[in-house]
Amino acid sequence: MTILVSLYILWETWPVLKESINILMQAAPNLDFEAMKRDMLKEPGVVNVHHIHAWQIDENRIMFSAHINLNDQLLSDVEPVYRDLENLLQKKYHVDHVTLQAEVFRGKSNELFTRDRHDI
Repeated sequence: MTILVSLYILWETWPVLKESINILMQAAPNLDFEAMKRDMLKEPGVVNVHHIHAWQIDENRIMFSAHINLNDQLLSDVEPVYRDLENLLQKKYHVDHVTLQAEVFRGKSNELFTRDRHDI
């Protein structure tokens, strides 16, 4: 009987343990990154999206960072683009914190995910 109760407890706690481990290890959340990129590229002036990072800091909050290539423009013209992209990511993909880095030429031809030099 003890073994059966132990197995039942293990069965019931496994989802909580799995989620806790993913949060502690800052695992990537289950997001459709390609769809996110397509949606971000619809924003006027956005030329490319690359070097993205996403991680879950607790069971409800997702953090997201990315480099975005924009047309060459004034910094004051970039802020509305940031705001629109943050709203898109928060509303459609439930991302709580968005950090974007604007670039014009650097990384323009980079892929969505980049590998660190030590990963190659």
